[in-house]
Amino acid sequence: MRKFLLTTLCALALTALAGASVAAQEPQSESKTDKVVDKTKDAASDVKHTTKKGAKKTAKTTKKVVNETADKTEDAKDKVGDAADATKKTGAAVVNKTEDAGSAVADKTEDAAQKTAEGTKAAAHKTKKAGEKVANKTGDAADAAAEGTKAAASATADKTGDAKDATVKGAKKTGNWFSRGFHKIFH
Repeated sequence: MRKFLLTTLCALALTALAGASVAAQEPQSESKTDKVVDKTKDAASDVKHTTKKGAKKTAKTTKKVVNETADKTEDAKDKVGDAADATKKTGAAVVNKTEDAGSAVADKTEDAAQKTAEGTKAAAHKTKKAGEKVANKTGDAADAAAEGTKAAASATADKTGDAKDATVKGAKKTGNWFSRGFHKIFH
């Protein structure tokens, strides 16, 4: 009865220690994974905000340039109209040159708008690729953390089994020693 009681108490104590050891290791792995995920989310959010700001700034600048060009074109056209009233021959030549300049300005404005759109698309594409890389790295970190936790739990279970076997063997030896001593003294 005493052997059984001693063995049971030792086994419970070792099991409790092993459980506490495993429990202490798990939150660390989860907290590291959570930190990696939070950093990844923050980086992706920063890239998104930066891209959005850049696109807005580019659009505002393009709109401003287009408006200024339109105003200058109208002013030039008005001046040409006044000159045309003075002399039809000179006015006709000026009108032709103004129209050519206006189409050149319109072409350049259109090219600037197209380049702005292409730049915005390129930035969005790079942002998407960066987000995918971050997501892949986060998944890899989570897998590695899970593998480490499994390995630690397996090693702890093996050591717990070895400790249990050693405890049982030690309890048997101690019980046998007490029994032999008792019989030698009192029999």
